[in-house]
Amino acid sequence: MAKMWAGVTAGNTDPLADDFNSSIRFDQRMFRQDITGSIAHAEMLAKEEIISEQDCRALVDGLAGILEDLETGTLSVDESCEDIHMFVEQVLTERIGETGKKLHTARSRNDQVALDLRMHLRDECDKIAALIRELLQTLCDLAEQHEETVMPGYTHLQRAQPVSFGYYMMAYAMMLLRDLDRLKDCRKRINISPIGSCALAGTTYDTDRYLEAELLGFDGIAQNSMDGVSDRDFALALYEQDGLITTQQLIREGETVVLKNSPFSACRGEVTAVDYRKQRAKVEFVFDGLRCASWVCASASRSKSSRISLHRLLHPVQRPDPVGYIFLHHIGFFHCFPPETIHARASLYVSQNRFTRETEYSSES
Repeated sequence: MAKMWAGVTAGNTDPLADDFNSSIRFDQRMFRQDITGSIAHAEMLAKEEIISEQDCRALVDGLAGILEDLETGTLSVDESCEDIHMFVEQVLTERIGETGKKLHTARSRNDQVALDLRMHLRDECDKIAALIRELLQTLCDLAEQHEETVMPGYTHLQRAQPVSFGYYMMAYAMMLLRDLDRLKDCRKRINISPIGSCALAGTTYDTDRYLEAELLGFDGIAQNSMDGVSDRDFALALYEQDGLITTQQLIREGETVVLKNSPFSACRGEVTAVDYRKQRAKVEFVFDGLRCASWVCASASRSKSSRISLHRLLHPVQRPDPVGYIFLHHIGFFHCFPPETIHARASLYVSQNRFTRETEYSSES
């Protein structure tokens, strides 16, 4: 296929350079957001009479067909394309002809990438919030069931006041409620539309940025176009919040489970040495998985160089993406721990085979 930068090269580029420039192996997961954003853009162009209604209908129908084919598996992503945006535009032009090229009117790859990333992270934010709500419901159910189940409360590793297991569960519910509040704030920062910023200073076309933002469910538009295409603060904010959930809440509980599964804990009943080893090995398996996720999160947020190093460690043939790629994989790791895990913690018993399957690292997760 033709390359985006073919006009500035003499002949074919080296395959290694092509691979370095390519992001399609990981940004193809944003095909829904890319197509949805393009449909809204076409409708805005028609409303402002920048393109005809006939062209708009051809673009919208063509894009809807591509989306359906990708979702059903009829169409596969061509990884020789540089990114998902180029792939969609290429397929659209093949299907409806030269009209497909009008989709790029009053739009740059810069604001298109920024738009897709915001829409994708907004969806991820909603998924994480839904998982936390499931987790909260499980905690509340357990707390209600064990309202009168007495257990020792610990301070400085020493038994202190007696509490109920329900009281203990609700402590973690309070932590997760705060996480939901922070996610709500992250979503607010994400939900600003950069479309119309174009390369960095807008466009000479008389576009309606507010209409396009409204069609895509955004709360408002970026007030400065240069900031609109360069801002990644919102991605880091959600990334750090996800790390907080893992490191501060889940690992804290994992450490407590391991502690209470130790021989000196008053929470344990009469068990054999073999039972003890099996139980401890299983709860530590979950704990180690959470520690691994927190290490990735903490390391990847320290500096650009460490984020790139982690990227190359996980996928050495792919282009470094300091924020998006590691973030998306960390989100995938977080999704590996379903609400049912809480039930396992309550009984201090975890099915190791199940978690082995669910924590298999896949770039497609």
